[in-house]
Amino acid sequence: MEPRESFAALGGDLPAAVRLTERIRTRLGADLRVRDVFDAPTPAALAAVLGRTRNAPPQDDPPPGFPGDRAPLTFAQHGVWFQDRFEGPGSDSSLSLVLRLTGPLDRDALRAAVDDVIDRHEPLRTVYFAIDGVPEQRLVEARVAVRYEQVTRDALDARLAELAAHTVHLDDEVPLHIWLLSAGPQEHLLFCRAHRIAVDEESLGILARDLGVAYSARRVDDIPDWPGRPPSYT
Repeated sequence: MEPRESFAALGGDLPAAVRLTERIRTRLGADLRVRDVFDAPTPAALAAVLGRTRNAPPQDDPPPGFPGDRAPLTFAQHGVWFQDRFEGPGSDSSLSLVLRLTGPLDRDALRAAVDDVIDRHEPLRTVYFAIDGVPEQRLVEARVAVRYEQVTRDALDARLAELAAHTVHLDDEVPLHIWLLSAGPQEHLLFCRAHRIAVDEESLGILARDLGVAYSARRVDDIPDWPGRPPSYT
């Protein structure tokens, strides 16, 4: 293919664009979108796009996980994954959950409660990757960082708006991010941002419920009394 030859004119179609995008992402560590292949259809134009993209860690192999825990995406997940690849991650690709915590905060208990919930719900510790353009998911050992910030009451709404615009990248991180915002010793907000490939509006309620159960247990040095492990999503 010559530098000025068009991808589409040479017979390139959508499946080929997906495979090309994933090969470039894997080999060069470039955060390229499928849409970029059509917007910049020649090698010369695409090279210019690559110079402006976010770097992503190159992956010659799938992310490490548990034996046998690689699986194809479900139909719904595949649609979310393809939109993420075609358009690039955006604010509408993730959902937010805000929990208000009043009174003295036990940060160690909260940290343990987050670990409990991540261990309980497999989609929250699953990574999504592609091999030759074919997406798969893999369960990994992961801890979700709880990022602690002190903010004033006057700045709280602005900071929440900033976090609500945060995008989750599927290539190199699990689909859940958490911040703990403290506006005083008795006033805290737990902000969770999760990618739609792992959660929906209904499951955010389950996440809130289970975080509450786990935190209540950990505050008294107990373990959560779950009603049974949920079935594996895959």
